[in-house]
Amino acid sequence: MYRNAERSLTALHKAFEELLLTKPVARISVTDVAKRANLTRNTFYSYYSSLDDLSRSFFRRERRLTELLDAHHTVFDVRHPTGLVAACSEYIYSTRQHYAELLTEYKDSPNYQWIIASKIRNVYEALIEYMTRQKIRVEEKDRRFVSFTVIIAYSLMYQHVVGDLDVSQEQFSKSFLAIVQAYCTMLIESTAPMEGTDPMLVFEADISRDMRLPRLPVQGDGDARHGGDAPHGDGASREEGTPQEARTRQSQTHVEGGSAPTA
Repeated sequence: MYRNAERSLTALHKAFEELLLTKPVARISVTDVAKRANLTRNTFYSYYSSLDDLSRSFFRRERRLTELLDAHHTVFDVRHPTGLVAACSEYIYSTRQHYAELLTEYKDSPNYQWIIASKIRNVYEALIEYMTRQKIRVEEKDRRFVSFTVIIAYSLMYQHVVGDLDVSQEQFSKSFLAIVQAYCTMLIESTAPMEGTDPMLVFEADISRDMRLPRLPVQGDGDARHGGDAPHGDGASREEGTPQEARTRQSQTHVEGGSAPTA
């Protein structure tokens, strides 16, 4: 039974990969994939609920990134961007060869942009899974910092892979951190709502629409969406402290007999 399932999954992946090379993804159907894999639609639905489900499996979860988040003791705090930038930098350099091969393989495919968008979306999903598993909720400024870091990371990764950015990992990390720190400083120092002043909001709205990016969990999100007790800010100023202290605060989701902590 196990071998049959493995053969079916391999056939579905191969069929999907072959179709992506020649046919726009929006025109690929479950029937197309099943027929090319010499399987039935019922067999397809035995393993996947939809084509989106298959595509997530096809590109694999970004487990390497979540391992690096732990290794760098990452906090999703706009005041402490170093850990997330370090994790993303190491992730880029450890996966750039696979990414280069992927872009080369699909260079002439009608789905080239979709491949790029899917990789970015998978990183977002990996972050959401990680934050949900750790029961982390962040404030709005933290969410913008994380989103900005991911977008810049993939922009730099693309430039690096296609040959326009040939630098050492050390120099890459320093330049990456400088970009993120400048944005974080703007977020921290801004006292306005930022809806009309933060360029990331416009950019994020555009790419979220085009790439269908999921939203990172923030304080105040409904329990039904992420599960568990969600902490809510009480309007007080943000706590200062070291990245370790920030990580401890973000890991807390409930204070017995008192108000919930701010991130």
